[in-house]
Amino acid sequence: MAMMTPTQSEVRQMNEHLLEYAREALPYWLPHGYFDHGNYRAKNLNNIRRGNIAVQWAKGSWSDSADKDAKGPDLLSLHAHLFFHGSLEASIQQLKQEYQSKTGPFKPRVVREPNFSTKPEGPKSLNSYDRLITPIPKEASLPEQIKQYPYWIYRDPNGRNLFYVVRVDRSNYYALTYWITPRSKYEWRRQPPSPLPLYHWDQLSARETILVTQGEESADAAAQLFSGVATTSFDGLRGVDRTDWTPLKEKKVVIWPRHNEAGERYKDAVISLLWGQADDIQILQFTEHHPVGWDAAAALNEGWKPVFGVNYSLEYPKLFNLARLSERALTEERDFFETCGRSLTELIQVDLPPLEYVVQELITTDSLNLVSAWRGVGKSLFVMELAIAISTAKPFFVWEVPKRRTTVVIDGEMGLALLRNNYESRYPQGRKNLYLVASDDFVNADHLLNIVDTQQFPLSLFRPTF
Repeated sequence: MAMMTPTQSEVRQMNEHLLEYAREALPYWLPHGYFDHGNYRAKNLNNIRRGNIAVQWAKGSWSDSADKDAKGPDLLSLHAHLFFHGSLEASIQQLKQEYQSKTGPFKPRVVREPNFSTKPEGPKSLNSYDRLITPIPKEASLPEQIKQYPYWIYRDPNGRNLFYVVRVDRSNYYALTYWITPRSKYEWRRQPPSPLPLYHWDQLSARETILVTQGEESADAAAQLFSGVATTSFDGLRGVDRTDWTPLKEKKVVIWPRHNEAGERYKDAVISLLWGQADDIQILQFTEHHPVGWDAAAALNEGWKPVFGVNYSLEYPKLFNLARLSERALTEERDFFETCGRSLTELIQVDLPPLEYVVQELITTDSLNLVSAWRGVGKSLFVMELAIAISTAKPFFVWEVPKRRTTVVIDGEMGLALLRNNYESRYPQGRKNLYLVASDDFVNADHLLNIVDTQQFPLSLFRPTF
């Protein structure tokens, strides 16, 4: 007997069932695969060409690399592609039977409580077929045994739970994830996912400025103090290299490390990973009165209020990626540089300086700030943009300038008419709080300070740290 063409209602209803059971259906149809940040990836063993199938399991859309034309918008079309040569009628008929009898991918879920008397289980081999389920289903409630301890939840960009961090005491903590075994048993395990997501991943895209702390408790405290979004990596310094930091790409990042040696190492590790990715990196400095181990959580416990956090944030030294900003400035000033006789392509391809030669401390008020970099990367243009922004209270890339400040620019190229003319064309008429000084106009630091003092600018000599 010929099968009847399914109605749109039948197709929609079956796809709803499949999406609900996608975490079970995909490993059932395509064993030996794995979940990877919203995708399920596996070999198509039903195709002689053995292509890779990628499925966006939250939506159901999929593609098969063995056949460039093999792709579909939902899980029903995937089932038809795998088992019935694209026949939706045959797929719906079989899936209806499995759904009604609760067989195949529609078997009832069984949750097994973890055994906390045993040691944490290590990673399973691919031959065991155990699978991490991510995100965690809503019906998988947190075991009662751990609710007595503080815990934090790592979520995906859509706010769905990925794993829990449970802290028994200061040095005893673990990640708790949700798994399915070959016998369709569901269980909790003390095993983190890989790669690790950032804490508060679901909040990062909505903000331009992100605080980075060491530890979930500090991240929550920093977010409260600064009325913003704070993140961290699981497992401190050991988890930095295992964490996906791409959500912070092109963000303005403020690092609030713990005030100890481990905090310094954590800060340096984060900077090395975000260098060239984040538009701007700022580091919170500490004074001598802060105790060892002091962090955002300690500040909140000391009675800090959000206003203290905002005021304290003005004391950040700034760590700019001069190479990134220079490339943008070069692009905007194409005519200016080509007038100087050098092509834009030539300038952009100049070898960029290593980290220790790029800006270390920038925009410390009432002091002399040094911008240092290799020749040809655009220091003068970078300083020009910065000086105009500070003296006019205009935004400088992602940095908001709170108020106008008198600014003195000392540059060896200030004697060039082209550079002076560029300043004059960019600077608003009638303003008198920007001063240009050629480096040939002073002999040494004392002479420079005399120049500054005669114009009544309270500047002190700033000595760079490198």
